[in-house]
Amino acid sequence: MAARRSQVLDLIFVCVIVTYLGKVRCNEPHCSKFDFEEKVLEKLVRMEYKAEMQEKSVRKELGDMKSELESYRDDWQRLKQENDDLKTSLKSVAQNSLDQIASYKESLVTPTVMFKARRMKVLSLDKGQTMIFKDVMFNNGSGYDNTRGVFTCPIEGVYLFTIHLCSPTNKYITYDVMVDGTIHTKGANRDATSQVCTSADAIVELQEESRVWVQSNYDEDELYEDGYRWSSFSGVLIHS
Repeated sequence: MAARRSQVLDLIFVCVIVTYLGKVRCNEPHCSKFDFEEKVLEKLVRMEYKAEMQEKSVRKELGDMKSELESYRDDWQRLKQENDDLKTSLKSVAQNSLDQIASYKESLVTPTVMFKARRMKVLSLDKGQTMIFKDVMFNNGSGYDNTRGVFTCPIEGVYLFTIHLCSPTNKYITYDVMVDGTIHTKGANRDATSQVCTSADAIVELQEESRVWVQSNYDEDELYEDGYRWSSFSGVLIHS
């Protein structure tokens, strides 16, 4: 940069000398070698000073522009980071919302727990004897045990149980719907003229592992079955 400026100054010096010599006449009384060199040097100094001032001004403007550009770059980096943080936050909020929706959806869907069994293993019962319905039609949730006649709750919730019992002519059938050893629902039926069937239901709130069964409540209970009459025991989870 300094070498280039020196060459420019030398060129300007030569041009000034040529121009000045073209204008100065030899017969002018004040034209001397020292006066001429002094004036040329003065002009060169002024030109160099002016060039330096312009250079300083340009450097200052360039510095200001650089600072402004750096400020813009910093602002852009900050905005970019804020945008990235906002995207991350929105993704997190969206994922949490989806998880909550999925959780709510699962809580609204009642699991399938239901069973139905029919046909009695024993038709003549003693008081307190469990009624065992041997033929299982379906057993979703695997809660019913047809070897013992007992339903064991796999999922806590509200259940609906239904029994349908048929008795011979002029014979009583009495029953208790038992929940963990406590009578929940009971009834009796007899018809002196014909075989008859009776139905009953029970809505029970159960805990997991609670047990439900049907038992006789009379020493001489008799059940009846033929091609038209089947006794049955069923249950279904209606709300969990």
